Amino acid sequence: MKRILVPTNFTKISRIGLEAALRVAKKHNAELYLVHFFQASGDSFSVSGDTSIHQGVSESDLFKAELIRASNKRMNRIVDEYASEGVRIIPLLNENGFRAGIEHICERYEIDMIVMGSSAERTFVEKFKGNHAERAVEYGHCPVLIVKENLPEKKFQRIMLTYDLKNHDKEVIHKAKEFADSFGMEIYLIHIYDDPAKSEKEMEARLKSFADEHELTNCRIVSYYHKDTAKGIALAAKELQIDTIVLLSNHHNYLSRFFLSTTTEEVLEDANQYIMAVPNVIHE
Repeated sequence: MKRILVPTNFTKISRIGLEAALRVAKKHNAELYLVHFFQASGDSFSVSGDTSIHQGVSESDLFKAELIRASNKRMNRIVDEYASEGVRIIPLLNENGFRAGIEHICERYEIDMIVMGSSAERTFVEKFKGNHAERAVEYGHCPVLIVKENLPEKKFQRIMLTYDLKNHDKEVIHKAKEFADSFGMEIYLIHIYDDPAKSEKEMEARLKSFADEHELTNCRIVSYYHKDTAKGIALAAKELQIDTIVLLSNHHNYLSRFFLSTTTEEVLEDANQYIMAVPNVIHE
């Protein structure tokens, strides 16, 4: 892992994401790309162009120039504030807005992971359009580590991989395992099942087969009964003293997208851990 993207809108929540990203970056000797996304309006105006006032420049361009100037100033202030951390922080501005911008930045700079803070609250608009964490998972095409607001700082010691009894690409599992191995974390492979008629031994046998197939050595197998998948994940994580929950999902069809977005949000509401969402398109 060499490049980590940290979106910022200069709020306390985005600062939480940045500080968690610094911890990961130190462990991997990675660079941080601190990006502020904003939606451009009016005529095209170069971010790197001259922002001085010229005759004939539209009011919208002048406003945009001032926005860029102020944003650059705030970005540089953050870089200076964390200069002593020993991590290279590269400030970027992107005028395409979050949805288009996150995909562009990830592709251009070959981002390995996105780290961002989240309030875990859903506004009326987010219920229909999805919040930034969901969009980062869908359009970033790489693992997204979500840090919940007011989450006590946790050490990366125990990681839980959730399994939905579907086939997952080995590259997806590798990314989660790579993160766990870098911190020397204990790995727990868990499946939440909602049918009490199912045999727990049968579930654990399937998990063991999955672990062997994906070379998950030193992995603890857990099957956990609960009628609600998200609440089951949260309760199991609490009982097992997990600090990082990894949500794995095939991201190629509608049902899988639905599972990933809704389960991620519900786990964010119920759990008190870091959440890592890993889409199944990271290698494409």
